[in-house]
Amino acid sequence: MGPARVPDSVIHTIISQIASGLREIKLGALSPTRDFNFVADTCAVFLDVGNSDTSLGQLINAVSNFEISIGATAALIAEVMNVELTICCNRFGFPPIHLAGDQP
Repeated sequence: MGPARVPDSVIHTIISQIASGLREIKLGALSPTRDFNFVADTCAVFLDVGNSDTSLGQLINAVSNFEISIGATAALIAEVMNVELTICCNRFGFPPIHLAGDQP
């Protein structure tokens, strides 16, 4: 999740709703999965690709190889924030993120 994605990212949306005191949050589809990467990991990939003689002109896909659904992400955040949470699927609530499409 880069700087341009922070204000409307699903993680930001979940944390903001919980931090504001809501215990019933509204999200869009809960089943799509995401492969979230840490900034440091993404930077390491850029450095590795830049130092590689074989990556020139190649398509590089950097992933953590761990997918988590939007619903499971919300449940995990609620657990870390130590709150009991009801998650409502509202198709008009949170716009889907279509950067790379939904993974199967």
